[in-house]
Order: sequence, then C-alpha cells, then structure tokens
Amino acid sequence: MKEVIAMRAVQVTDDDIAFCISAVCTKLLGRPVKCRTYCDVSAYWGAIAEGDKFTVKELLDLLVAVNADAETCRETLPLEDPETASLGMDLSRGLLKLALGTDWVWEHILDYGLLLIGLPNEGFRIPTQESEIPSIPSQSDKTKQHTGLLNQQLV
Repeated sequence: MKEVIAMRAVQVTDDDIAFCISAVCTKLLGRPVKCRTYCDVSAYWGAIAEGDKFTVKELLDLLVAVNADAETCRETLPLEDPETASLGMDLSRGLLKLALGTDWVWEHILDYGLLLIGLPNEGFRIPTQESEIPSIPSQSDKTKQHTGLLNQQLV
C-alpha cells in the first residue's frame, strides 16, 4: 500500500499575488511598483508591471534578491530592449516566496490565482498590507553578483 502524505494547501488570489509582488518590488527597488498577474492556459503564470517597465539593472537587483539561477536570468532579462514590463514566471515565483516568507512543494494555476501545496503547517498567512511583508535581507556586493548573473546569461 502506498503511503498517503497530507500537505497543507492555500489558495492565493490574483489580487493577493499582485499585491505581494508589488510590495516586494517596491521594497527592493526603492520606488513604487504596481504589478498585475497573468496566466497562459494552466502551465505558465507571472507578474507584469502596470504602466511601468523594469530596467536591466532593476531586473538584476530582483534576480539577486531571489538567488536566481542561469535559467531564470535567461527567462527574465530582455534580449533586445533595455527595459521590460514582464518579470517571467520563475522570478515572479521567487518574489512571491520572499513576500510570503515561505516556500511550497507544488503550485497549481487556477482561473483566479494559485493553489500553493505543501506549505509549512504553522505561522503562515497571506499579507494584506506592506507592513506584513517579511523583511528582505540586504543585498550586499550587488555589483559582483550582477556580473555573475550577466555572465551566466551570456553562456
């Protein structure tokens, strides 16, 4: 007989996701950022800036904050334009994890948001105001990290 594993699941609405990612971007970039979420069928989701764009330097700051890997950098950094409104799915996921102060095992895209599966059982709640967003560790030595990310992107 297979073992049954019980996991905690939480529904997070598009509005909650947009609020959380906006709040983290605002904290990290030091300027107001308003995002909205988008979803493509049931396999891809992300956040996009409303009426605004992110510079490559800002994207690098966000990528460093989530400890992005080379694939996330390739997905996020624009190839031809110096700016973009889209954050991509992996960066959006990383920013949401920062905002929620937790990680999850799986996610399922819903018509109105995400179902996060495998969250810690205790102490988790969805922030409803910026003061509830966990503090974000300072990003020291960003220049060196930016260079490393750019080198990964170019490989």
